[in-house]
Amino acid sequence: MLIFLKTTLIVLLLASIIVLVFSFYLLYLNTHPPRCTLNLSTEQYRADYLEIWFDNKQGLELKGWLVKGNQDFDKLLPTIIFCHGLGSNKSDFIDLARHLVHHGYNAFLFDLRAHGESEGSSCSLGLYEQGDLKAALDCLIKRDDIDPERIGIFGFSLGGAIALMAASNDKRIAAVLSDSSFDNLKEQSAYTLSTFYHLPSFLFMPLASFIYRIYFKGSMDLVSPIKSVSKISPRALMLIYGEKDTQIPPDSTKNLFAMAKEPKELWSIPEANHGETISIDHERYRERVLKFFDQYVKDRSPNTQVEK
Repeated sequence: MLIFLKTTLIVLLLASIIVLVFSFYLLYLNTHPPRCTLNLSTEQYRADYLEIWFDNKQGLELKGWLVKGNQDFDKLLPTIIFCHGLGSNKSDFIDLARHLVHHGYNAFLFDLRAHGESEGSSCSLGLYEQGDLKAALDCLIKRDDIDPERIGIFGFSLGGAIALMAASNDKRIAAVLSDSSFDNLKEQSAYTLSTFYHLPSFLFMPLASFIYRIYFKGSMDLVSPIKSVSKISPRALMLIYGEKDTQIPPDSTKNLFAMAKEPKELWSIPEANHGETISIDHERYRERVLKFFDQYVKDRSPNTQVEK
């Protein structure tokens, strides 16, 4: 009997160690994405651009491209900030940015911390990256060639979640377009554990949440776009998702839309998996994005009050 108890305790101890180590490994893997090389050269914009370094207020220097549209002498153009997804970089939506530039916008594409050419070694999956986006806003608004009252945000996946959370408490953002965002980090992490790693989330999530809190000095519960999305109104919101998305369940976007207030738009793309929303019907996607920003950013009243 004593041998059986000792054996059982040893097995349980080993199992606990394995779960702990694997939980840490999975969290580390997802918060330290490999840096992807830039997809395209900025020369392919065929427009003037500036390489800009700016501080994210936490001691990290972030890298961005400011692509200027053709500007009338006495008129400032609206600006769209692009916020990329996990493991990506500022070049991902270069074609979409170029399309907007050709239709009377400036585009600002930047690398989040630990991505692309920006400094940093870890990504908090939205907790601190909201500050990166706000630092980009600070950087732009200080410039005398940017209209501070007409700045919109385009975000994809993690970038979409960051955009939703940042816009909820920063009224400098005139409108938000979020494509394929999760609605809650903890629920998304549980979904990823069970769907992609085929692991019981009830066993691994408590440890992963605990390790996240220790490592990032903040709770996963704070990364919850669904708690923020209703605060974006009366500014406009557009949500896009692919109905065949296997990485972030379509219900996440549906939940966000249900919680959002008017004015809001929802566009589902039937055949799209994660990352395919823009490629299934490229021309239609570009025109829908342009139409949204034309209505809610470009045509925004110049007398609209800007608050921090």
